[in-house]
Amino acid sequence: MSESYEDYRREYDGYLSRVRSFLASTRSASTLRECERVLREARRCAVAMAGLAEVEGDPARVGEARRRMEQEVRPLSDEVRRALEERQQLGGGAGSGASAATEEAQRSELFGGGSAARGGYRAPTLGGEDVGGGGSGGGGGDEEEGQASVAPDYLQESERLLLESQALCADSEQVGASTLQAMGQQREQLEGAAERLGQAKAAAEEATRILRVMGGRALRNRLFLQGVIAALIAGNLLVLYRIFRKE
Repeated sequence: MSESYEDYRREYDGYLSRVRSFLASTRSASTLRECERVLREARRCAVAMAGLAEVEGDPARVGEARRRMEQEVRPLSDEVRRALEERQQLGGGAGSGASAATEEAQRSELFGGGSAARGGYRAPTLGGEDVGGGGSGGGGGDEEEGQASVAPDYLQESERLLLESQALCADSEQVGASTLQAMGQQREQLEGAAERLGQAKAAAEEATRILRVMGGRALRNRLFLQGVIAALIAGNLLVLYRIFRKE
């Protein structure tokens, strides 16, 4: 699998859009941890963008990728880290009941169990009602029975999300390996082109030297022929002079 600079940039923009939407909603611990994971993927895309731009010899794109990491990914990572630290400080002294309620709220937000306005995922139930709906006529025993029936659905959804995360990690690893392989091939091609360029330069210098030697030899031969012609002319004139003088 081989991706171009534009593919990585679209993937990077999608990751940052997800992080911003998460941070705009209720910042639970599970949502913030998901933001950390998505930011790691966005950083991976930015690194791949910078590597491809360096291979292509495009300094403008290299600067753009590094600027995105410095001005977009790093501030969001710092904001997510601060939010997680604040939640840990706030939740440090809470009792067991408050911890359970917080975990339930985080689980509801992670699977979309909150209000429908957030547009999250609603886990299906056996009775066809939303989780946590709490009808007006149900007693405490009915609510406990409904929660017990929904628990397997939560487990199945958690397992599905875990499998999707594992598949995404494997896909990311494959993309990274393919990118490194492509970069290695392009590096070999560039090194071969540089070597061939050096050989062509050496051949051109050798041809220039040979042409200079041939030019010097041609000049010497021409001067020699001109000297022979001049000597022959002088001899002929001398012979003619002696003939005329005897007559």
